[in-house]
Formats: sequence, structure tokens, C-alpha cells
Amino acid sequence: MRLVQGFDNDMARSSLSVLSSWSLALALAGIIVGTANAEPTYGTALERAAGTLVTQISVGDFGKAHETFAPEVKGKLSQSALAATWASVTSQLGHYRRQLRTSTVVSGPYTKVRVSCEFARMKMDVLVVYDKRRQVVGFFIKPPIPKAKGRGRAQTPVPPFPYESTEVQYAALLGGGVFAGTLTRPKGTERVPAVLLITGSGLQDRDSTIFGHKPFAVLADHFTRAGFAVLRVDDRGTGKTTVSPKGSTIEKHAQDVAAGLAYLRAYPGVDKNRVGLVGHSEGALLAAVVASRSRDVAFIVMLGGAGVSGAEINPLQVEAALRAQAAVPEARIQTIVAMQRKLMVSLAGGASDAELLTQL
Repeated sequence: MRLVQGFDNDMARSSLSVLSSWSLALALAGIIVGTANAEPTYGTALERAAGTLVTQISVGDFGKAHETFAPEVKGKLSQSALAATWASVTSQLGHYRRQLRTSTVVSGPYTKVRVSCEFARMKMDVLVVYDKRRQVVGFFIKPPIPKAKGRGRAQTPVPPFPYESTEVQYAALLGGGVFAGTLTRPKGTERVPAVLLITGSGLQDRDSTIFGHKPFAVLADHFTRAGFAVLRVDDRGTGKTTVSPKGSTIEKHAQDVAAGLAYLRAYPGVDKNRVGLVGHSEGALLAAVVASRSRDVAFIVMLGGAGVSGAEINPLQVEAALRAQAAVPEARIQTIVAMQRKLMVSLAGGASDAELLTQL
């Protein structure tokens, strides 16, 4: 087996890897964050409240911002976690500049206010969700809504393609259900080498779509034009895949990769002795796990893969994100990083769920 380890700076610096960290940290808190905010003309009282919330967070007044959260959210998302999240946002998007506009959508008992914001590197929206009590029950960072349908990002492949593209399904090894994906294959050739693309952490579609980009569609197009068959798949609970994401673990995801590998090796026209794995971020870890167990893996490519354990990476990521936010005091950085290190020791040491919840 051959190994290619790639620290692709463009991808590593993009929100691809950081959003995975945000989603994990905030999923533990019972909330998920997405993208950013700004300073427009407010049409309603809740739009003004959402704009004020973004302003408070942007200047580091996390205490005031935290006061507007619903009690059930306050108990799960601390001020420190909110500060760390915003530090991660600005480390990727650049410093916060201003608010641009707001808009509101009412959905049953919830009012969703979207605050469009300008950061140094790009524009993003902060979505604040209020309940009937006018308290914050959701805080998401989202890409701006496209003004009109079009081709999308310039690098997104568009048909006609000089290769075959087939919708496929295959059974999961664990938990029942089927995985759905796209298999692309060069035309008129037999027994071609093949690759399985593996997404990073979080629930992602087969193209690994984020912020309007479709990096796995780009990779699949490139590899297929170079003579490879390529399989890219919707993650558990995403797209057309019917496998439940509940209780997902690294072990389950490794089994999912193994199922895709077996399907790809048996696909007509694929050289089963030349099938490899290409993984990004957590996908790079999964590629290494599966390759260590199976002689069926001819090679692996690790994009933004880890050279040390996750227990070492997590505190380093948190510290780097906090230091990129100049407004965070050194004492707070040290406190948050120490908490992360303690938590990682507990996780790596096999602490029970009850112990971890108490510590959190």
C-alpha cells in the first residue's frame, strides 16, 4: 500500500475543517453554529435585537449576548463556548467589519432573523432563531442566499462530461439502510483504477458541499478525467442515503467506508487490485483505519490529515482559533485550553458518558 499525505493549505485554511470542529463542540452543547453577521436598517424589533446580538458578540460582550439566550440553551452553551466559537469564525473569515442587511422568516412558533455580515475575507450570514418568548433558541452561521440560480462556483464541473456518471446504491454493513452516491467512470476503458472519496466530520453530501463550493465534485471530475473510476457518497442521514446517523462513531464510519470499498472493487470495469481511498480531515483518519485492516486498499491519500492524535489536535485548534481573535484575554485562553485538555484526557481515558456529562 502506498500513502500520500497532503496538507493542502487552501482546504485546511477553508471552513471545511473548522466547521467540523464547530459542529462537534456545539452539538455537545445542543446547538449548531454556521456563519456570520452585520449593521443594516432594521425592519422589526426582532431584527434590531438580532443585530444588537451580533454587535455584542463581535465586540466581545459575550455576557450581554448570553443573557438573550433561552434558559435551556444557556445551560448547554456557556459564555466561554460562545467566545471560542466566535474566535473560530473570525479566524477563518477574517475580522468582523459590519452588518449589511436583515430579513425575517416566520416558521410556526419560531422567528428566524438572518443578519448579513461582512468579514475581512468574505460575506456570511448569521441566523438567529427566536421563540415566542423572544429568546434565542438557535444561532447559526450560514452562507448568503444566492440572488439567482446559476452555474455556481466557477470551478464546479458542469455537463456534458467526457465520462460516464451513474447514480448508485449499496447496503450498509451496520444499522441497515442503503448508501447513495455517484460513480463516475472513464468511457470505453476496461479495468480502470478507482478511488473512494471520504468526507470529513459532520454530515455532508456526496459533493462535500460547503459555502457554495463542491470540492468532492471537483476532485471526482479531476480523477475521472485522469482515468480513475470515482465513488462519492452521501453521509449517514444526508441526501439519498437512508442509514441513520444516530449513535455514529469512528468505528461505524470505518465500516461505512469498508462497505463503499467492497462495492467499488466489485463494480464492473474496475481493477479490484488498484482501488484506493482519498479522505479529507476525519476522512483521512478513516482511510488510515480501513487501510490498516484490509489488504484490499491499494493506496490512501490524506488531505489535511492528522499527524498526531485527536486528543492533541483539539486543544491546539482551540488555542489557535482563540489567539486569532485579538480581543480574547490571555487568561481566558489559558482557561479554555486547559478545560479542553482535561476533557480530552477524560475522553482518551475511557470515561463514562455520565462522567463526561458532569465534566462538560
